[in-house]
Amino acid sequence: MREKCVVARVDLEKYHGDTNMIIGWAIDQLRAVLEAKICSHDPPSYDDLMGVFFNEYKRLSEGSQQHLYMKDKEEFKIFFGNHMEERREKHPDEYVRRLLERASYGLEKLPCLIFDNTDQFAPAIQDTVYQLAHSYESAGVVFNLVPITDRTVWRLSKDGALQSYSSRSFYLPVPEAKEIIAKRVEFLKAKVNKPVEAAKSYFSRLGFQVQINDLAMLAEAVGKVFLESDYVSSLLGRLGNFNIRVMLRLAERIFLSPEIKIDEIIKSKFGGESVTADRQRTHRALLKGEYDRFSEDENEFVSNLFYTNPMRPEPPLLAFYLLWILRQRLNSVRDDGVESKHWHASELCALFEGCGVADELVMQVLNRLYERRLIEAWDPNAKNIGVGDRVAIKDSGLAHIDLALSSTTYVEQMALTTGVNELFTRNEIRRNNYPRKLEYSRHAFVRYLLKIDAGRLTIPTNAMYKQIGLARRQIELLTPSKRTSAPQ
Repeated sequence: MREKCVVARVDLEKYHGDTNMIIGWAIDQLRAVLEAKICSHDPPSYDDLMGVFFNEYKRLSEGSQQHLYMKDKEEFKIFFGNHMEERREKHPDEYVRRLLERASYGLEKLPCLIFDNTDQFAPAIQDTVYQLAHSYESAGVVFNLVPITDRTVWRLSKDGALQSYSSRSFYLPVPEAKEIIAKRVEFLKAKVNKPVEAAKSYFSRLGFQVQINDLAMLAEAVGKVFLESDYVSSLLGRLGNFNIRVMLRLAERIFLSPEIKIDEIIKSKFGGESVTADRQRTHRALLKGEYDRFSEDENEFVSNLFYTNPMRPEPPLLAFYLLWILRQRLNSVRDDGVESKHWHASELCALFEGCGVADELVMQVLNRLYERRLIEAWDPNAKNIGVGDRVAIKDSGLAHIDLALSSTTYVEQMALTTGVNELFTRNEIRRNNYPRKLEYSRHAFVRYLLKIDAGRLTIPTNAMYKQIGLARRQIELLTPSKRTSAPQ
């Protein structure tokens, strides 16, 4: 079956991302790939090109250049060679169509054009590549494969190329982080299990030297951290919004953190205490990375939900409330449509206006959450969230709600790095900044958050505000039933 197909793969991962240049770049890539697949020589010989331009050859030899052809065939060949090269260089789109026509009708093969990794780019590029692929169907019988996001499919089906062209959509779920890492561990183990010389040769080509036994232990360590616990892989997936590259970067951050002691992991293989079930250690590695405490500036994956703008401070729990309400919206919709999961920003502003929070503060927090990829906009091209935009929570936002409510490490790190404007709370946090006393810092910080939040945001008794009240009670549960103070 494969002999009846001409598979031409254009990998957009190599593209620099300029929306205005994608057409020309994709055509140049297709030209090179199709030449190598269709022509018998690489680069194409004169006879190969003659097959591609045969109709043009007949038109010129029997038409405008007939006299030259009859007078001197060798001279005509030189002329026609220059003509073919000019068409190839100056009109690459026409040349690609001739190549497709040659494959489809001349060689009786099915051209299969694959525009790989298109879904990683902005919707404008996805639209353009999708329409470019369909345009080549006029050149012959062509099979196109263009991966685009479900959001782009939904938008184009309402008003765009999907309404104009015949197509079939296949929905491919993003694999779990655990599955992705497992395949890489299997790949590493497969290389290690090869004969020693072959394995050493493979890794030396990558520019570093390593003993086979070391790599075997490394693979075991990776498996210990990420594959024996579903929780870790699930957290990676949600924080990375199930983007494969981001999930792998998160895994790298955890694995390389000093909090994950590789020597202890290797010891656990020989009967030592297992480290995979220690969520706190994983959270510390995720939050702190290679530093001694959390820093949002160097951590693009985890955000501080309790941050307030020092120039125009908002209620410190406002970001948490917004995520909570958007999660409630996500859980309450009855269909899988993209539109139903989004709320108008203006409606959120109106809701919190009843709590005494200015619209500007709500929009300020929404834009921060959008910038940190905890929420998404209806229009993915939007650089900022406006009052007229619609927003929905992303998987990373869901993960942050869980971190805030279930991870003592997360709250402790936020307590150590969030600015407070109360001297007593600051001193209590500073005084208890020790591993065995961080509990007291955490309690002091949560009490401070609730106190400041209650002063800046009042929750009405109206049923409309039930979810905000429920969200605040979840934060209240993070404090002990009785006031706990650190021993002096």
